[in-house]
Amino acid sequence: MRKALKISGILFILYVLTGFLILPFAIKFFGQRALQKQFGESAAIQKVTANPFTWKLAIEGLTLNDPAEQWSLQLASASVDVSAATVYKFHPVFDAIVIDTPDIGYVRTQSEPEETPTIEEEPAGDWREALADINTLELPKIQIDLFQIQHGSIDFRDESNAEVYSQVITPINLTLHEFTTAVENEDVIRFSAETEQGTALQFEATLTENPMTLSGLIELSGFDISRLSPYYKQYTQFELASAVFGMRFDYRIDLSDLDHLLVLSAGRLELTDILCRPLTGEDRVISLNTARLDGIQFKFPQLDLQVDKVTLQDGETRIARSADGSINLLRLVGSAEAPVADEAPAPTTSEPTDEATALTYHFDSIEILDYQIAWADALTSGEANVTIDIPRAEIKGASSDLSSPFTVSADYGFGETGSAHIEGSVIPEGAQIDLDLEVSTFPLTLLANYAQEFGQLTLKSGTVDFDGKLQSQPDDRLQVTGAVNVTDFDMATETPNDLQAGWQALDITGIDVMTNPIAVKIEQITLNAPKSQLRLPATSSGAEPQSTESTESASTSESAPLDLLINNINIQSGSFTLIDESVQPAGEFKIEQTELKLGHLSFNSPQPTALDLTALVNQSHLTVKGQLYPANPKQDSTLKINMTGLTLPTFSSYSGKSVGRKIDNGVFALDAHWTIKDSKLKASNKILIDQMSFGDKVDSDTAVTLPLDLAITLLKGVNGEMDLSLPLSGDLSDPKASVWQIVRTAVVGLVTNVAAAPFKLLSNLVGSEADLSQVLFEPNSSQLNADSIERLNAIAKALKARPQISLSLTPTLSNEDDTELAKEALRAKLLADSKDTDDATYQKHVAKAYKAKQKASGTTSAHETAEPSLTQMEISLLADTEVPSSARKQLAQARVAAVESYLSTTSEIEDERLSSQTFDPENQSASVQFELK
Repeated sequence: MRKALKISGILFILYVLTGFLILPFAIKFFGQRALQKQFGESAAIQKVTANPFTWKLAIEGLTLNDPAEQWSLQLASASVDVSAATVYKFHPVFDAIVIDTPDIGYVRTQSEPEETPTIEEEPAGDWREALADINTLELPKIQIDLFQIQHGSIDFRDESNAEVYSQVITPINLTLHEFTTAVENEDVIRFSAETEQGTALQFEATLTENPMTLSGLIELSGFDISRLSPYYKQYTQFELASAVFGMRFDYRIDLSDLDHLLVLSAGRLELTDILCRPLTGEDRVISLNTARLDGIQFKFPQLDLQVDKVTLQDGETRIARSADGSINLLRLVGSAEAPVADEAPAPTTSEPTDEATALTYHFDSIEILDYQIAWADALTSGEANVTIDIPRAEIKGASSDLSSPFTVSADYGFGETGSAHIEGSVIPEGAQIDLDLEVSTFPLTLLANYAQEFGQLTLKSGTVDFDGKLQSQPDDRLQVTGAVNVTDFDMATETPNDLQAGWQALDITGIDVMTNPIAVKIEQITLNAPKSQLRLPATSSGAEPQSTESTESASTSESAPLDLLINNINIQSGSFTLIDESVQPAGEFKIEQTELKLGHLSFNSPQPTALDLTALVNQSHLTVKGQLYPANPKQDSTLKINMTGLTLPTFSSYSGKSVGRKIDNGVFALDAHWTIKDSKLKASNKILIDQMSFGDKVDSDTAVTLPLDLAITLLKGVNGEMDLSLPLSGDLSDPKASVWQIVRTAVVGLVTNVAAAPFKLLSNLVGSEADLSQVLFEPNSSQLNADSIERLNAIAKALKARPQISLSLTPTLSNEDDTELAKEALRAKLLADSKDTDDATYQKHVAKAYKAKQKASGTTSAHETAEPSLTQMEISLLADTEVPSSARKQLAQARVAAVESYLSTTSEIEDERLSSQTFDPENQSASVQFELK
């Protein structure tokens, strides 16, 4: 007994010495040597303690450093408490394993080769077999009542990128309770870690065996992913200045049910304080306070994702287009120049034998709150800025099932007053759309820069309202229906002409627009109080309307006309002012109180468009009524035009420029009926001009000299009215013909005829076919014959019809007149000394004078047997007879006196309207020529 006690005492002493002294020394000595051999002389164990009574082993001050200086490990202490249950349970049982203040440092350098991941080719379905094996795998028995890591830290530094990345994660805390593989119970695992920057990770798990399941939660918060920019910066064109990531999931892994292997539930993903900006230039492109996914549920292997709600709140996206047309957002997603690595063969994998499971998803709600889109466009005329506010937008029911509809509801804001609302549903499959659209008081001034850039227009004011629908129709067509209202519109343009235009209200109702192909139907357009002013600058010239040849040829080569139908167009209380500074003084024309109605306006309908227009043109009344075919007005058009009271002095500047005279007075009226049938124009124009008169002369290089006063006088009636008929006709199918050319030709022809043949106008006026420009006389006679009297009667009638006309009389003598006057002078000369003056005596004197002439000239012929006739002798003698100028003058005066006497005495024409001129020796006729004054 004593010996047994002694042996037991010795063994106890040895156990105590071994436990307290030998074992710690051996572990420290041999352990440190082994570590130094493996990791270098810097490896050290500061202290090892053991307690053989509590079966506790502790190590303090463990230091390990990588010889390549890439990593390091410092451990304040680590302790292992072995439970006495290990003796009778026949497997390791630990009361506690505690690691205190582990500090890990790791430095990644550029020289470190990057590992290329390899892809193991495995037959499809192997993952199920592998997991099934794990579920039935018999694990070695071990029990740990408490495993704990406390106050740990990881210091990571990456020098392999152009920009050094560093991250310290502290504190790291991990707690594992009652972990065992020996019995079927639950093991609880808890892990937490936190960085100096506030990132926190928490992991909780409950582990069971037979079946093997793992369930719990994982939560990450405060992770600033912008700190990872060194890893992606070289591949992007933007800088993620800030973005804090957080997530939380409940999870369950069940290796016994591979059809429901992984379930994530009650999940949340969140990004906050997002700020994305380009590498240069703008301060930001995308900023977002919160992007959050709530109620996430994910199932594997079904790949089924369910999300209760996606929220984007309080953010802004700035989209900018530069002068070269590039857009900043597109540049952001473009790759930056990155180092080019040697190309390696892409890993190949065998085609799976089972069809891959496609991801299915469903989002109950996607909501955008208090978001803003700012658009900036660099234009040559300046930067255009448009801001769209999105106070609320929501999509419900978006899913991977493209045949399932989702609903849309969104509100937008534009400027200070504009707003829009969209409500409806969309089925992605087949692009089936049914949306209600509403726009209220959209300010057109937001588009002012674009109007200036592309149309040289200055938008001053105007708002747009729209209420309608956007719907999809069969055959991939879209339909827009509704009504548009544009109010308080005001715009101006300076080039090429100064134009100001606007209106009080434009209402377009019954809109029905279809696409593919485009078809437009409008029930009614009402334009209320339109007002415009056009100012033509002094450098502008009134160009004639161009020939329609080019437009005609172009139109014939175009495709079918636009499918457009407008049932009614009403313009109410319209006004238009034209100020033409190309003439001096500037011409000004005002069209006011315009009322226009168009019915059934269409480019491809057999029904004509009805036209009804009334207006005041410079306070004169204008009405136009009729019908036409807009697609082809030459086919069949009828217009009735009536204008009264147009004051002509308004056009004085144009008359001064074109004919060199101002218009002092005159009022114009028109009654016209135009008909076009099969491109044939026939028009009657009854024109009445009252009291028209021209005024002072105007110096003009472009003026055409015309006898305007005479023309006006000829055209004026007794009461001062010009009652004209101007018929028009022409073939508009001729590419070189146009309505304007036909009108111009007719007007020019009228004026030319009046100026060139005024007496023809007088003949037409009194219904005579005679030439009233002269009266004819018998040779050496001033007696009026029947023909002359008939002409004088017609002239007198015309003079009475045109009391403003004066008549100038110019006598003329013919050769026959001179012959008769010469005979008269010869007779007087031969009978001057004779008492008898009868014909017989005259014949004797003629014969005597003839023989004397023959003898004197030596031309007497011995062979002449017969006496020459009286006429022959007279002709010979007349050659030497001179007609006295007094005789010619007396004949001319007698003829003028005869005409004047008849017109004044018989026809009662005022003497002051008749004047005589000296005879015209150039005119070889026996007449009195008339000239109108």
